[in-house]
Amino acid sequence: MGVDIVDAVLNTYRKLPKRAHPGVRPNGSLEWSILAGFVIEYNGIFECVAIGIGVKCLSAIKIPLQGDMVHDCHAEILAKRAFIRYLLNEMMNINKGDQSRYLTLQEGKYRLNEGVKLHMYISALPCGDASMIYTADHQNDDEAALYSAIPSLSGASNEHTDLVRGRMNYSRVGAIRTKPGRADASSTSSLSCSDKLATLCLLGVQGGLLANIIDPIYIDKIIIGGVFDNREKYLSECHRALYTRLEASLSGCVPDTKYRFHKPDISFTDTPYEHSKEQVESRAAGVDVQPAIECANYIANDIQKPTEIVVSGLKNGNFKRKGPDTPYFWKYRSRLCKLDIMRAYMSLNANPGPSNLTYYDVKNTAGSSDYRQVKGAIRSHPSLFAGWIITDKKYTMFDCEGNHRL
Repeated sequence: MGVDIVDAVLNTYRKLPKRAHPGVRPNGSLEWSILAGFVIEYNGIFECVAIGIGVKCLSAIKIPLQGDMVHDCHAEILAKRAFIRYLLNEMMNINKGDQSRYLTLQEGKYRLNEGVKLHMYISALPCGDASMIYTADHQNDDEAALYSAIPSLSGASNEHTDLVRGRMNYSRVGAIRTKPGRADASSTSSLSCSDKLATLCLLGVQGGLLANIIDPIYIDKIIIGGVFDNREKYLSECHRALYTRLEASLSGCVPDTKYRFHKPDISFTDTPYEHSKEQVESRAAGVDVQPAIECANYIANDIQKPTEIVVSGLKNGNFKRKGPDTPYFWKYRSRLCKLDIMRAYMSLNANPGPSNLTYYDVKNTAGSSDYRQVKGAIRSHPSLFAGWIITDKKYTMFDCEGNHRL
């Protein structure tokens, strides 16, 4: 089964436009990236429905008030947001009277059809806690010196005592960490992929907005690439980082709702991803190797344009706003930004309500109260994730036109 999941993602990836793949920079440097994808299994068929490709993340000072840029462009997060858009597209089709192979609308709520399973493939260990021991075991002397030479980046200096910056303090196993891993990059307020994936074992992949209208969707299998030595050791680390550390710290503290811990089956694959850092380096022949600048996402049921390129949080590249408070024009925005996901969500309802409703208003309705209650428990003592950076409310106070309402 693991081979079917990996093949479904890699075969879909190889059919994407060339620009979605890491390439060669003008200076001759070869690019690498990370690939993640969601696969739906149904009646013995494995279909890749969403893909994310990327290793970038916007610095904290670039988060917009209009919700019109994608903050976290790591592959796993792009894939998750692409899967959310996939679900929204399926819901739109159902509302039009079409049938979905995977979703059903019953009593005002959507749910996966009986027998449908969701799996995830990631071409490398997720950044953060799941890869700390592996990274420590495989780092070279230059990398080790880089971190020790920048004391200002030490996790001990962070105002969040349970939070560590990037790869600092390798010995802090279990700690939640911010992106990026590189010590010389700008700081962000985005938590690592290990931390975000761990929360999905309880909250589900559908996210807080769709929690209003769909039952929780959990990942059944996670297949990870790029690990070829000491697999028993690193697999144990993955189980601990992506499930056990949160589940153990919340023992007896999870609110009694429909949200329950769902332990995914985690395994490694022998199949290489051709644009991984290791694979690109193996054929570089002395040429410089760098992380890809461009990111990409793929949504199987987006008939008009299944593949989208994202650069610096925007579609196809950098653009200037018409004014400091003006949202980016629609053709510059990624379909994965909060604003466009909100617009797709509101289009499901023939009577979406007042035009001045904000993203905060739409997300925090009665339908998602259980989700918010469980999410609150994850971010509160005694949870190991109690130091989670909570996004300021001001970044959610935009309406469906991108106008800031606070």
